Amino acid sequence: MAEGKKDFTQEIIQWEEENKLFEKGRVRGFDFYSYLRRELVNTAVNSKNNVKTDPFESKGQKDTGLKLFLKLLKRSEKTDKKNVDMLILCHPRRQRSGEVYESVFTDFLEEHFQNSLTLERLFDDHSHYEPAKTKNLCYTDRITLKSYISRLLAKRFRPKEYDSVRSEVKAIMEKPMLEFEKAQGVDLKRETYYERAVILYYFYLSRKKDYERFLDRVRPKLLVEVVSKSVDAMLLNELCHERGIKVVELQHSLLGPIARYPRGIYERQSPDYYLSYSDYWSEYQSYPIKEENVCSCGSPYFERQVKRYKKDKEKAKDTISVLFISGAAYGEALSRVAADLKKLGETSDKKIEVIYKLHPDEFGSWREKYPVLTQNDVRVIDSRDVSIYEFFNEADAQVGVFSTALYEGIAFDLDTYILNISFAAEFIDFCNEGYGTLVNDGQELFRALTGGPGGPGNNVKLSGAELSEKFWKKNAEQNIVERLEKILS
Repeated sequence: MAEGKKDFTQEIIQWEEENKLFEKGRVRGFDFYSYLRRELVNTAVNSKNNVKTDPFESKGQKDTGLKLFLKLLKRSEKTDKKNVDMLILCHPRRQRSGEVYESVFTDFLEEHFQNSLTLERLFDDHSHYEPAKTKNLCYTDRITLKSYISRLLAKRFRPKEYDSVRSEVKAIMEKPMLEFEKAQGVDLKRETYYERAVILYYFYLSRKKDYERFLDRVRPKLLVEVVSKSVDAMLLNELCHERGIKVVELQHSLLGPIARYPRGIYERQSPDYYLSYSDYWSEYQSYPIKEENVCSCGSPYFERQVKRYKKDKEKAKDTISVLFISGAAYGEALSRVAADLKKLGETSDKKIEVIYKLHPDEFGSWREKYPVLTQNDVRVIDSRDVSIYEFFNEADAQVGVFSTALYEGIAFDLDTYILNISFAAEFIDFCNEGYGTLVNDGQELFRALTGGPGGPGNNVKLSGAELSEKFWKKNAEQNIVERLEKILS
């Protein structure tokens, strides 16, 4: 078996502890280090792995000026709902369900908690998927718009104050960031970081006032969210804690390095409870949440998809179907392996069918970034209208680097292979513990799939059913509802 690359995340955690960044990373009452930690950690990891994607860049936001103003003016947080049992901060990336778009991680809660209200953040391009399945729904659009205007006015009419905030952030972060860059050989994009911190400071001041009014009007007993590290979620969490409102996060993906924190860190912007997919996930990450409040519940969405798509299938004796699960940070390397496997399969007695499933972030650019896919006639899936679960049921094996989908594919009894590049550090233990097999290139993957000489062999020690139960606790919807009812009571 291939040897894994060294985990880089622990170096980041050690640096945070030595420089007391959670304690010192604050200016004028704004905890800028906590609010920007997700982007900073991702920037460090990407730089270490020579990934060009910039976490500080906004994705897909094409509208500007008057067009953006009018777009954001349409929807607001206004609602007639008051004294709700539950406020739900949903994920804006909805999926089509018949004639409507469903918020797959949280819409089921409406059925169990009818006195609830859902608040939806903006998606990457300042849009929403409509019509929405969610019944009681309001939006953050106008709150976001007002914060954009507030920041621009501050920069235009209070430049000394604006520059002063930036200087204060730089005074705290310049020395530790320079030392980390030198020690680790990475680029933390310091100037971009300082500017982003100032932008978020003015967003924070503006949105805080609006969210305070919103919470005091709606008066929820409980806040349930996904993606707790978004700016809006962190600010709502902070305000909920001030008001004695409990906050619960539902796990929605593999969080990786951004969910690994120094032990004993409890941010006021973090949720009080975390409901994970299983004990494996509860133990895998080091959340900034008290250990007794990290609970294993499962994923209702995963269970629904498995029930819908998993069918008995006849395996073609002369064909191996291989599903590649891509991502923007590592797609260039993974696409080359997919193309190499396709070419090797064309010269083999055992036919290899390659399916390359793109992440939505790659849909618009894959032809330019991954030309080997078109050059080798690889079957590429670049549409939101088809579920990855269809391909799980079709495939015999899956190949990836870093994705929650790899854990989902295990429920379909797929052999799992991890491309051994630096970005796969989070999956090294996964393979060492017998859940998957590391491969270094297309040749090694081909030999592993076909049983040829020199292959890494299959390292998997558990059956598909055993693995699925390890990663996905059963009866998820019931578990989550019962846990939320207990917290509410």
